[in-house]
Amino acid sequence: MKKRPFLLVFTLFLCTLSLAQRSGRDYAVFFYVTDFKPGWAKLPETQVEATAIKNELSTNFTFVCEAVPNPTKQQIRNKIRQYNALLGSNDQIFFFFSMHGHYAEQGDRGYLIASDGLANDTYGDTWLSYDELRSDLGPCRAKHVLLALDACHSGSFGIRSKGSPNAPIYKLTEDCSTRINKTMQYQGRQFCTSGNKNAKTPAKSLFAERLLEALRKGGEGGIIHFDDLEYWLGKVANPEPEGGTFVGHNAGDFVFVKKNACSSNSISPEEEKVWQTAMQRNSVEAYDVYLTLYPEGKYISKAKELKQLAPQPWMTEDGQKWVTGSDDGMILVKGGSFMMGCTSEQQDCANGEKPTRQVTLDDFYLSPYEVTQKKWQQVMGTNPSFFKNCDECPVEQVSWYDVQTFLQKLNGQTGKQYRLPTEAEWEYAAREGGKQVLFGNGKNIADPNEINFNASTAYKKPYSMVGSYRAKTTPVGSFTANKLGLYDMSGNVWEWCSDWCCLSYYENNPSVNPTGDSSGLGRVCRGGSWFDGPEFARVANRAPPWLDFPQGARVANRYDSTPDDHISFHGFRLARTP
Repeated sequence: MKKRPFLLVFTLFLCTLSLAQRSGRDYAVFFYVTDFKPGWAKLPETQVEATAIKNELSTNFTFVCEAVPNPTKQQIRNKIRQYNALLGSNDQIFFFFSMHGHYAEQGDRGYLIASDGLANDTYGDTWLSYDELRSDLGPCRAKHVLLALDACHSGSFGIRSKGSPNAPIYKLTEDCSTRINKTMQYQGRQFCTSGNKNAKTPAKSLFAERLLEALRKGGEGGIIHFDDLEYWLGKVANPEPEGGTFVGHNAGDFVFVKKNACSSNSISPEEEKVWQTAMQRNSVEAYDVYLTLYPEGKYISKAKELKQLAPQPWMTEDGQKWVTGSDDGMILVKGGSFMMGCTSEQQDCANGEKPTRQVTLDDFYLSPYEVTQKKWQQVMGTNPSFFKNCDECPVEQVSWYDVQTFLQKLNGQTGKQYRLPTEAEWEYAAREGGKQVLFGNGKNIADPNEINFNASTAYKKPYSMVGSYRAKTTPVGSFTANKLGLYDMSGNVWEWCSDWCCLSYYENNPSVNPTGDSSGLGRVCRGGSWFDGPEFARVANRAPPWLDFPQGARVANRYDSTPDDHISFHGFRLARTP
């Protein structure tokens, strides 16, 4: 059985379907299980297959992808609910499941077997039923949802198609944007499975292989519809894949659009303007903006060449590294007392930021920059980041536990005692030594020219400016530091802290050098990221972006930021004690 500072102020969205006129974003979540409870065979192939499809979508399409390896039943349900809270009405989301499956003929009920599913479970309590899966997907606001179920008996999920999907009809003369916009007009809830409800799927999945082939070869003009997936999946004879719809479907059609699908040989006025501005600015980030917006652009080669010659943003104008006075470049943050939490200048505070309390800290050192991919590679020999090929960008997709391993190795190599900052240290430093400011650069307005965050119109706040959404990390130090010499304390990546997350942190922890609770379900992240709106970049904010639930529930659910999360907006910076 199977399983310095710059950003052009445009209202362009980088995580959209290419450059077509659409305000939504595309997401893909990959749940795969390799190791199961006793009684179930291991499925090492699931990781390879899921990773191959994930890499295709992240490299050649504009999907923000997340892998969830070996999840439990509840972790799958929690993750879906997190995305339900995150997604907007113009977004698309693709869920891929690769694990064991089961079909109970007596009750005509299908299941997915997560990592904690028992082999002998008469009532299926430890298995994820398709009823539960459909129920969890019900509140999803995304216009298009597509499920790929690569598991035994997966054909018991939804309503099997009797003919071709009810999708819009396209004229060959219609332009790319028109075709995509027609596709996005109606809501779609679709699925494809590796077999029918009675079929067992081989360990090495032909379903996953054909799905990957469809993404690479299918479609017309770089646009792949559900029809195309069914065509390529139809090449698998045994077991024969199935496809169809489920509750909420209303004639819509999920669409995959390649990055260069809507490009043309002629250069647009917008591209020319971006290029001219990049040359005027002559900065790494300016060229990065052009390269991201126009991956098949006219000036692509020249942009890459000039980017290498441009002054690096973490250098001073005379080409020297920023000097701090310590032998390892760390900033000495002088201790003191400050008011922590929802102080008077803060807005959109959650319950976890209250009550405001006074905290006293000793001196500590903090790195001026987030740890880079290059530094991680030097210490660990690998680069787990989603946004690769950028040595000076912050490393991401690192869990709290990964960071502990990094610290052990780094300390062994250097003889120093580096650590993560406590939550109190982080906020004190972000506040420039305890000042009443909204953002970690010392400002009270979030400007996309000064912070890497989601500045699109949909996320506008009274304390933010509208601008472009980069949809990726930027090299550390690309923007102005705060008055302590610390860069990117707001935006770029969420930064792990040492503390366990605690609901009563502000009420029960010591007021002098607090270190948080001794145990908990999640670790604290601070500062917001490239992915989030300005409210999450505030210096007092304690909640991850997917927990933007109504007041009273939001912080209680922040435990979902578990220490083993690997997400493309999780990074960290170093601290140490003098």
